[in-house]
Amino acid sequence: MAKLNELRTKAKKILGFALSKKVENPIILDTTKVGIIWDFFIIVSVSSSAQMEAVVKTVDLEGKKNNIPVYHKEVDLNKWSFIDFYDIALNVFTEEARRFYNLESLWKNAKKVRFNNKLCCLKS
Repeated sequence: MAKLNELRTKAKKILGFALSKKVENPIILDTTKVGIIWDFFIIVSVSSSAQMEAVVKTVDLEGKKNNIPVYHKEVDLNKWSFIDFYDIALNVFTEEARRFYNLESLWKNAKKVRFNNKLCCLKS
C-alpha cells in the first residue's frame, strides 16, 4: 500500500508540472486493477501545438529536477504526446485527438484519483 501511495503522489506531481502550462480537463486514473502495465494514467488536453510543446518540455525538465526521469516518450505536437515514467503514463492530447482516442472510456473501470488543481497545489 505504501508503494501505491508513493505512486499516487508521484502522479499528482507529474500532473502539477502539466497544470503549470494551463492544460485542460485533467484526469488521473488508477489503473492498478485494470490490467495494463502502468499503475496510473494521466490524461490532459491542450489547445495548440505550441502548448503541447511547452507541456512536454516542462514535464520532462521538472521531472528530471524532481528525480522523476522519463523512461520513454513519443511526441506528436499536432495530436498526441505520450510520456512514460515507467509506472505512470502522461497523455497530452489536442481536444480532437482526445475525443477520437477516448481513453477515458477505454479505461472506464479505472478509479479516478482526486486532486485539487488550483495553482497546482495537489492533495496527497
